[in-house]
Amino acid sequence: MIRRVLTSRTAVASAVVGSLALVGLWALPGAIAQDEERAVGGGAGEASEIEGLGLDEDILKQSWVDPIIRFKLGNLPLASEPSFDFTTLNQSDVFESGVENLPVDATFDVSTETDRHLRALQAVATVEDAIWSVGQEIAGAEASITQATRDIAANRDQIEAIDEQILDAQLEIDVFFRADQAEIAEQDRLFDEIGEVNGAVAELAIQAFIGETNPLEDFLEDPQSSERTELRVVTDELRDFQRDDIDILQAQIRESEERREELADELAPFLETRAEFEAEQATLEEDIERLIADRNSFRASIADLEEEQVDLEADLELTEAFTEVTAVQYQAAFHQRLTGFVRGTNIPLVALNAYVRASRTLAVESSGCGIHWSQLAGIGRIESVHGHFGDSTLDWNGNTTVDILGIQLNGTNNTAVIRDSDNGVLDGDPVFDRAVGPMQFIPTTWDIYGSDGNSDGESDPQNIYDAALAAARFLCDAPGSMLTLDGEQAAYWNYNHDLQYSRNVTNAGRGYYDQLNIAPESPAFAAFAALPTLEEQEAIDEAARLAEEAAAAEAAAAEEAAAEEAGEGEEAGEGDGEGSEDGETSLEDVEPVVGGDE
Repeated sequence: MIRRVLTSRTAVASAVVGSLALVGLWALPGAIAQDEERAVGGGAGEASEIEGLGLDEDILKQSWVDPIIRFKLGNLPLASEPSFDFTTLNQSDVFESGVENLPVDATFDVSTETDRHLRALQAVATVEDAIWSVGQEIAGAEASITQATRDIAANRDQIEAIDEQILDAQLEIDVFFRADQAEIAEQDRLFDEIGEVNGAVAELAIQAFIGETNPLEDFLEDPQSSERTELRVVTDELRDFQRDDIDILQAQIRESEERREELADELAPFLETRAEFEAEQATLEEDIERLIADRNSFRASIADLEEEQVDLEADLELTEAFTEVTAVQYQAAFHQRLTGFVRGTNIPLVALNAYVRASRTLAVESSGCGIHWSQLAGIGRIESVHGHFGDSTLDWNGNTTVDILGIQLNGTNNTAVIRDSDNGVLDGDPVFDRAVGPMQFIPTTWDIYGSDGNSDGESDPQNIYDAALAAARFLCDAPGSMLTLDGEQAAYWNYNHDLQYSRNVTNAGRGYYDQLNIAPESPAFAAFAALPTLEEQEAIDEAARLAEEAAAAEAAAAEEAAAEEAGEGEEAGEGDGEGSEDGETSLEDVEPVVGGDE
């Protein structure tokens, strides 16, 4: 991936062109510049760009490189080929509406450039999808970090709560422990007391057995009695009393043991709870460590993804810039169709475009004229076959590739004598004038009607746009409307004083109208075009005359036959003796046939 972000769309396009040239990939045969002549204007010689289109000539010369390969996108999931409306690329100041999408001959097929532009858009979509996926991964990682942070905080809250629970349990345990310690201390005291009592008892027994003075006598001596017998009795009683004390003490010890057992039983749940809390706390601590590790891992992943995102955004700018290259190349190829012939006709698309433009200009300038593009096309066909006379053709700007010049107007070849009027500037002839350009204007007429039909700041009779507009203005200066048969024929007659010329122009124009439909169409002209032409009307009139003559002949024949039949009847009546002199008739008496001499 390219790890550099270009901030300027122009800089990106320059980088695309420059980098491709640097590695030599532009050296492949080009789809646009298929030959040197087409690259510089479709046979125009000096024309280097399409007037009104303004394409970058450097881009026009570039060759095709698959952007998936060029930008190393093969490791990304390939997006599906996007749909694209080429209407925006087809439109320009060059084409008149309704003309741009007319099919032309196969030489100017733009399907290759169409596919290439779609491929470039597919590369853009591929990078955009990758950026979206990376963005989703980053968002997912950020969401995971957020969730991990929440989980860590929740675990710590639980640990804190468990700490309090453990503290509460420990306080209870301490209470039990102190009580247990008190019981143990009491047991120790009782054991000590038992031990003392047992020791005293044993001492008394020994003293009594050996007859020595009892050490307790000081404590038991009765000042009222000093007899030894009483002392022994008292000693025995005291020993019995001590034994009772020992029994009591031992009973107390047993009670203390029982209380300790009860304390232990009561303490056990608290110890178990504390153990559970401590185990849960340990688990939570482990979860926190894991969550922190996961969070750190997600953060590292985000750093990698953001770096990848930067690379993809740089790729996106480069692929988007490349679509501008393919768009320009498509536009060039699409407009190069201007030099091709409209399919099924002998009209170059550029000439048809000029005729349509001129008629629409006159619809604004002279709305009452009603001139139609097909009428201009009829003149263009008769005058120069739309600029394709002799060795001349039209380039994509409508210029003739070789100047079209008529014969000298010197009085020969049924021409008028028109001496030079322009010092040969337009026709190259300093002696006699000649008709010039695809619409064949003589210099004096061009001086009046010369026009700039393509808004290039010049009026050139060798340019089909300029010549078509001049012709339209000339025709509309004739009396009448081009939407009437008389007005149309008057205009053609004004253009060339020849009846057959007018008929030829009319027929050619109607033929083009029938072949091509260029929206928006003029309803008024459609109604006019539905009417018969002058030649067709003459044929209709002739047919009507012949039909009328045939009908008259048929009627005369029928009348003659009827007369003959009537004469035969009279002869038959005379032979039968039924006639009279007053009723006799003969063929001489029959009325002559209609249209006869008598």
